[in-house]
Amino acid sequence: MILSGFQLSQAQAGLYLEPFVTSIIQGNLRNSDPTLTTTLRDGEASGVQYGGRLGWAFANGALTLGGEYETGTLEREWDETTLTDGEMTTKNTGGFFRMGFNNFAFYATYIFDAEHDLDFNKQVFTGDGFKLGFAVALFRHVQLLFEYESIEYDEVENNSVVGDAYNESSLISAGLSFPF
Repeated sequence: MILSGFQLSQAQAGLYLEPFVTSIIQGNLRNSDPTLTTTLRDGEASGVQYGGRLGWAFANGALTLGGEYETGTLEREWDETTLTDGEMTTKNTGGFFRMGFNNFAFYATYIFDAEHDLDFNKQVFTGDGFKLGFAVALFRHVQLLFEYESIEYDEVENNSVVGDAYNESSLISAGLSFPF
């Protein structure tokens, strides 16, 4: 009897898995390349991203640490006609921290490897950034997820030639996540 009471009072830890899918509500792009005739060029992004978080949950799931991977295909549209619109494929890898409560959770992710490929001309931009999120439980393993993501792309590869890049993106998205 004493042993079972002791086991119940111990904090539980375990594997954490959370697939998610989000749709971009507002996506802002900025190209501040000093070689362009205009110092800043703004644009918009829209589309769907999906991915997952894998980590270790501590303290009965209240605290979780782990890795995150996210990918998606976004439509890019610049405000000025001198830059080419089109699709871009995103791939983001990072480490996340999650603080969970009864019916909601907060997320913070450091994206240490951000990449977007411009499908029309095969340019690959790389950089890093962060993501902040808030989730509200709808059911036991279903959450409504809201995220803000900010990435600065500081390097571009075009036909095996690497150079400096001056692109930034900030995305606000909403979607569903399925934590286990």
